[in-house]
Amino acid sequence: PNHLHLAPVCAAAEAGVAVLCEKPMSASLADAEAMGRAVDRAGVLYGTAFDQRRHPAHTALRDAVAAGAIGRPSAVRIAYCCWVDPLWRAPGQTGEANWRADPLQAGGGAVVDLAPHGLDLVQALLGEPVERLAMVLQRRVHDYAVEDGGMVTGVTASGVLVSLHVAYNCPEALPRRRLEVLGDEGQVCALDTLGQTAGGELWRICGRSGAREPIGFDAALGPFTVQAAAFAAAVQGAPHDYSLSRDLALARRFDAAYRQAFACL
Repeated sequence: PNHLHLAPVCAAAEAGVAVLCEKPMSASLADAEAMGRAVDRAGVLYGTAFDQRRHPAHTALRDAVAAGAIGRPSAVRIAYCCWVDPLWRAPGQTGEANWRADPLQAGGGAVVDLAPHGLDLVQALLGEPVERLAMVLQRRVHDYAVEDGGMVTGVTASGVLVSLHVAYNCPEALPRRRLEVLGDEGQVCALDTLGQTAGGELWRICGRSGAREPIGFDAALGPFTVQAAAFAAAVQGAPHDYSLSRDLALARRFDAAYRQAFACL
C-alpha cells in the first residue's frame, strides 16, 4: 500500500541501495518529499515505477510522434479504466479492507491510482512536462470514502492539451483502455496497451485520407519486464530517463489539483 513506501525507500537509500518505488510515490506529498530528501542525501539512483512509459507500444508511439508521423501534436486523450469494488483484494491479501479505497493507505481512489501513470506517459511521449492540471472527481457507483472515477485535464509546456478519464467503476468487459495522440497531420491510436500486460494494437490514421496503417512493436514484451531490465541497466551505469526531480514536480502539481477537486466531491 502507498502509505508504506516511505520507510523502506529511506532505509534502502541510507544503505546505499538503488530504489525503484511503486507509483504513486506515497499516499501523501509530505512522505514523497521526505523520500526525495533521503534519496538526495544518499546520492542513490531513484526511479518511480511508471511502467507505462516502458510498454513497447508506447515506445513505438513516442518514436512515431517524434518522427513527425502526425505533424505537430495538439492533444493527448487517455481512457484508463477498470473495476475495483469495495470487496476487491490484492493477490494474497487477508482481512477485509480494500486498501485501494482507503484514503489513509492509498491517499485517494481511482484518480490517485491511475492518473499518475497517464500523466507520466504523456510526459514520456511528448518529451515535456505537464505544467497545469485540473480535476473533477466522482463517487458514482461504489460505496467507499474515495473517488471511484474522475476526469483530469492539463496542458504541457508547449501547449498540448491533455485529458484523462480514469475509473474504478467501469466493467472490465467493456472497451476501457485507449490512448490517442492527435496532430495537425494525423493521429496515432493505441488500444488495450494501457495496463500490466503485453500486446494491444497500435496504428496511425492519416489526417487527409483517413487511411489506417499499423505500427509494429514487440507484442510479446510486457511493461513490467521492460521496466525491470531498464532499471537493472541504469543501476549498472547505462544512460536512463529516471528523474527524482521530474517525479516530485509531477507529484506536487498532482497533489494541488487533487486537493482542490476532493474538496468539491
